Amino acid sequence: MPLLQWLSETAKSKGLSQEEFDKGIEAFVNNEISSLPNQDNERELLGENATQRIEAADLWSKKNLSPDAYSSISEFASTAQGVKALEEIMSLNKDAPMPTTETAIEAAPSLDDLRSMMKDPRYWKDGERDPAYIAKIGSLYEKYYGSQKAS
Repeated sequence: MPLLQWLSETAKSKGLSQEEFDKGIEAFVNNEISSLPNQDNERELLGENATQRIEAADLWSKKNLSPDAYSSISEFASTAQGVKALEEIMSLNKDAPMPTTETAIEAAPSLDDLRSMMKDPRYWKDGERDPAYIAKIGSLYEKYYGSQKAS
């Protein structure tokens, strides 16, 4: 980081001891950490279903966004407000067709991703089951397990 490089050079030119330099680095790190959202507080703001809401937003993002866009939206959705905004976007696109281009989840689905997808009402709920969505999960399971049977 350019700032740390500057701090190192300035400390040397001003004759700071290693202990003084370390205190400066510690102050910098503490300042950076203090600007990060407190995940416990953010989950509390989302309510008792926070984990499910976060997982659904993450899964939707993996499924519908390119890897670069997914990386960006992950930062955006690191707060309760970000998750809520993403949920609004998700609701606007609820009836959108399944993507036809490779997305992050198609490139490298994890077992947790696949299990989360199966919790979506489009997979299991009578009246909401989506054959294309169910087929997509089946295809991803085949990619994950190959010819093995899922347990």
